[in-house]
Amino acid sequence: MKVTFHCDNGANIHSEREEEFDTEEDFGLTDAEWKDLSDETKNKYVEDWAMGNFDYWLEEEGEDD
Repeated sequence: MKVTFHCDNGANIHSEREEEFDTEEDFGLTDAEWKDLSDETKNKYVEDWAMGNFDYWLEEEGEDD
């Protein structure tokens, strides 16, 4: 089964990214297994992919402990 993941950080008109996956080749899941996944689990696949498409970090200011 082919699925397309999308993410958009909203920065500008070029900020949307999308990528198509084959659930069997890319995730090792048959069509039936993919269809049986909960929406929450499917969204976790998308979330993991999306986080790989963004640079993010934490910066703290203050005294060193």
